[in-house]
Amino acid sequence: AIACARLADDAEEQVAPDARTRDLAIDPSGERLAYVTRASDGYRVMVATFAERRTRLVSGPHAKEPMPSFLSPTRLVVSADGSAFVHELAAGWSARVAGPREEPNRFAPFPADPRRLAVGLPRGDTIDVWTMELPR
Repeated sequence: AIACARLADDAEEQVAPDARTRDLAIDPSGERLAYVTRASDGYRVMVATFAERRTRLVSGPHAKEPMPSFLSPTRLVVSADGSAFVHELAAGWSARVAGPREEPNRFAPFPADPRRLAVGLPRGDTIDVWTMELPR
């Protein structure tokens, strides 16, 4: 479970009582938290927005436990079930950045151009690096 404590009165507020806390990601602005939940039909990735005090489903259900990570304050990458998707939370689109059975393990946006993304795909003892351009 994830809870926040208010410093003013030391009260605790539940943010995500159903979160699996080993798979957390906080966006670079500190405004959003991505976390994983598990239900009878699989795993899901949820995003909590602190200022709005709300959570929403971003991805799932997945057979294997997904790994969420933020590329920017509004772009979340989710690796799950051997593939990966980038979810643009503000604009509402998703794009596949690695296909089935590729098992990507590294994601890095280009600092000068956040639309460009480098994806690392393990190949034995090495990692192939692919670059791509994401929609706006």
